[in-house]
Amino acid sequence: MLIDYNVKAAVELANGLAPNLSQVHIVEEQTGGRLDPEEPVGPVLQTFFQTRKDEHILHGGNLQHLSLNAVSLDYFKDWQKHDAFLRIRVLQLWDVSESVLTEAVSCQFPLLKSLALSFPGWDSYDEAASAFVSSLPPLESIRLSSSQKEHTFQAALRYHGKSLTMLSLVPLGSDIYDVVPSFTNWITQIQLHCLNIRDLQLSVHRRTLKEEGSLFRTIGGIPHLTNLSLRLICGNEIEERDSFLNSLDYPASDPELSRAMLRNSALHSGLLAQAIFYTVAQESYLQRLTLGIRCTLYPKRVAGFPNWCCCRWRCLRTSGNKTIVRELEKDEDCKD
Repeated sequence: MLIDYNVKAAVELANGLAPNLSQVHIVEEQTGGRLDPEEPVGPVLQTFFQTRKDEHILHGGNLQHLSLNAVSLDYFKDWQKHDAFLRIRVLQLWDVSESVLTEAVSCQFPLLKSLALSFPGWDSYDEAASAFVSSLPPLESIRLSSSQKEHTFQAALRYHGKSLTMLSLVPLGSDIYDVVPSFTNWITQIQLHCLNIRDLQLSVHRRTLKEEGSLFRTIGGIPHLTNLSLRLICGNEIEERDSFLNSLDYPASDPELSRAMLRNSALHSGLLAQAIFYTVAQESYLQRLTLGIRCTLYPKRVAGFPNWCCCRWRCLRTSGNKTIVRELEKDEDCKD
């Protein structure tokens, strides 16, 4: 739903004018017309808001899922004023401002179970998001889609670790190539605090053989992990150094795969997906791995490098402890 002259109408629809409306997704159009609260409301909108008082309107509505993108503080307060937050179970705040995060701390979200946040990568935003996350009741799902989120991550573990079943730490949009920390220490903390985590999503840079092996083995130590989504970000230096892929000690029962590992580079993502799945799944209940490859630099001397490397694969564990590997469609930002 695009906010234009219907900014107040959206709130009214969700607050009972459309009693069966359970999901609302709002994108604020910065260049479009706006409804200035100081200006007189036009006749059409006057009729619309008057309808809100009709005797057949249900009070409170049935809103359960609210997604707001780059929303202004005034508009956020409009939702708060109508008690919309008291009923929602899923809240998504994309490209959220520091002022909205600060205001959200004082709001009540008694039924909230799932939260998604993205915000600019500055410390002040991270601290404001941390305070907001700390103020919420125990959540089952948290998605932190910003590159700078150390304080928010710690708040998520401290206040929601015991209840979390899904945690995503994958940046969105222009943040995907920002500096991404080594997650080995974070994974260790997730092991300690999130005993019920089943779905984990990470974005990491390819690293040295020792670091990669340690990371994947640490992920395998998460007790109940069944679904792993992993985005690997590669620089062009990856082709010059040892790879985790070629170091794996596969069982004698799979000599063909073992030989293939030695013949192919680490950028052959189908084999890489299978290698990572094998490492993580050895000591875990992992059932599915979704692997995405992203490259920050494309070596000109490698023909077809972008198409070869920017791709997605999925590994599935089947009965008999076998693994199925299949290629998925590329994300939009990978397509030529």
